[in-house]
Amino acid sequence: MTVVQRLGEILIEKGVLSLTELHSALEICHRSGGRLGTQLLEFGYVEESVLLGALAMQLSVPSVAKVKLLHSSLEVRKMLPSSVGRRLQAVPFENIKGGIKVAMTNPNDRAALDEISTQLKRKILPHVATEAAVLAALGGAENDDADWSPGVEPSVVKTRRSGDAASWNRLWEPPKLEPSELFRAVPRKPRGGDVLLATFPDLISVDSRQAVSYEHQIDDSNFSELMYRAESRDEIGGLLARYAAFKYDRVSLFSVHQGTVNGWLARGRSVVLEDLQTFSVALDAPSLFADVAHSGSYVGVILENESNTRLIQALADPAPAEVVAVPVRVKKRLVAFVLCDDPGHPASHDHVDEIITACKKAGVALEVLILRKKLLS
Repeated sequence: MTVVQRLGEILIEKGVLSLTELHSALEICHRSGGRLGTQLLEFGYVEESVLLGALAMQLSVPSVAKVKLLHSSLEVRKMLPSSVGRRLQAVPFENIKGGIKVAMTNPNDRAALDEISTQLKRKILPHVATEAAVLAALGGAENDDADWSPGVEPSVVKTRRSGDAASWNRLWEPPKLEPSELFRAVPRKPRGGDVLLATFPDLISVDSRQAVSYEHQIDDSNFSELMYRAESRDEIGGLLARYAAFKYDRVSLFSVHQGTVNGWLARGRSVVLEDLQTFSVALDAPSLFADVAHSGSYVGVILENESNTRLIQALADPAPAEVVAVPVRVKKRLVAFVLCDDPGHPASHDHVDEIITACKKAGVALEVLILRKKLLS
């Protein structure tokens, strides 16, 4: 059995990242659902070349640097509509005899690869790139206010590299802070009024318009309306993940494409999006997903087998004590799975029905999206 190494582990083993630095970046990722690599670059903890080397090793695909994307042919970059590129986080950068090289933040996204191939009518040669590089190549979106995501200035002093198992396990323990430490606003006067966003170890004050677009609370009162308004598969998946994350500490979504289950989106504590997206398993192979596909939903422990061992590795530490697993279907066609748990504790049974209902609504939203596209085609 081949177990894919986690991104954080690769960087620590290379001696280019400390556990303290990793912990600081992970705190932001676990709340935003964003990429670990993006936070590491924003904090200045690693260079782009180092991160790309680790991602190429983890994913077993070639990488492409930001400078190469920015100097690539504008004509080639425009082969894929920018709206599609932004949605899929992908940009073509070289047209060669064997196909078109495409930079992607998630080159394992099979649905995205098929969509790009259909659009370009060519074989796709995926390359991994950083999120900032892809957005910059699509038109400088990395400096657009609409794409701004709040974070905290790291108050971390570089420490001696350490990769021992005990330290790694302690990484996932939540920080122990007094209530008074959890609410501290940075004094500044934003355009639309002060809104406090929770971050560890600080809170930051941001523009209210930005705050709503970034982390507007999703609950039973607005979930259906937001689903109805969603305009893409990833937006629907993101809304579902955010809704479930208000019920459980860790939420992972897996897409189903052409009989294969792939890591897709993540939200909550101790899960790294890059690591989750390395996971892939055939739907007909013995696994938790095959069981859920037949049973309709599942609450309990993850049974031991090869596929499930790789799943647990992709979910990060601590391993789930118990999970809530629910399928998402468009009519009768299986399109995704939602996996919820509370790391370190058995999963709460109180919200199972709510997650099942949310998955049904996500299925309806995807069906509406498909019908919209058919009407406009």
